[in-house]
This record gives sequence, structure tokens and C-alpha cells, in this order.
Amino acid sequence: MTPLQYYCCISIGQTAKKNRILLAIGVYYLYGVALQIISTIFTIFATILGSIGALNCIINLVNNFIMANPMLFTHIILWIIIIVLAGITSLFYMINIKIMNNRLNLE
Repeated sequence: MTPLQYYCCISIGQTAKKNRILLAIGVYYLYGVALQIISTIFTIFATILGSIGALNCIINLVNNFIMANPMLFTHIILWIIIIVLAGITSLFYMINIKIMNNRLNLE
């Protein structure tokens, strides 16, 4: 995923008329900021729900499931991670292909 992320930022940077390197660095920085904002919002939401006790029932169910099936839980988590990363990687790939075919003249 990481090489495609870098390549995507460089491809977006190449669409600028001036300061292509600066735009590529800016896109990379904005991507990092966007991920940080999304993770912060998710963390705040989970903390608020946990502090008011809204997640106690779910936490108990998950704990019981982990104790009964630790390997199955590990496999489920790993598959979720694989699917999310494959989706993000596909998004980067599609952005690269779209920019290279439609915006950049690389013939």
C-alpha cells in the first residue's frame, strides 16, 4: 500500500502547472492529516460511548467470544485488516490509473 500511496501523491502532484514537487508533498501531508482527523474522531466517539457505559454489553459479548474462540477472533480481525488495506490500495491504484490515462501525457 505504501508505494502506491507515494506514487498516488506524486501523480497528483504532476497535474500542477507549477511547483509539482510542492503539490506532491502537500497532497502527502493532507493525506496524513485526513487520516489523523478520522482516527481522532473515531477515538473520541469510542471514548464517549465507553465512558457513558453504552459499550458495556458489546464489550462483554466480544470478551466472551474471544475467550471461547481466540483463533477465530484473530482470523476475523486479520481478514478485516486485509479487506480494508486492499480497498485503500485499490483506491490508490485507480487514482493513479485515472490520472495517468486522462491527465498526464506519458506516451
